Amino acid sequence: MKSLLPNKYKIISISVLMVIILGMISIKLIYPDFIDKNRSLLKPMLKSLLVLGLLILILSKEKIEDEFINHCRLRAFTFAFLCSAISGVFSIFGIGESIFDS
Repeated sequence: MKSLLPNKYKIISISVLMVIILGMISIKLIYPDFIDKNRSLLKPMLKSLLVLGLLILILSKEKIEDEFINHCRLRAFTFAFLCSAISGVFSIFGIGESIFDS
C-alpha cells in the first residue's frame, strides 16, 4: 500500500484511544448521571472518535513494512468490511441493536 500515514501517527492514535477509553471509564464512574442525561449526544460522538482513532491506527505504517504485513493488513480490511456489512444488514432488520445499546 503506497498511501499510508507515517509511523508517528500510530503513537498519536494510540494515545488518543487511551484518552477516550480512560475518559469514558472515568466519566462512567464519577458522573453516572451525566451519561444518562446526555446519552444521545455522547454515544455517537464517542463512537465516532473511537472509529477515527482506530482508522488512523490501521492506516499508519509499521517501522518495517514487508509483504507479510501488507497481506495481514489486507485480510484485516476484508474482515472489517465483512463484519460491518453483516452488522449493517442486521441493523436494518433490528437484530442485535440491543447488544450495542447497552
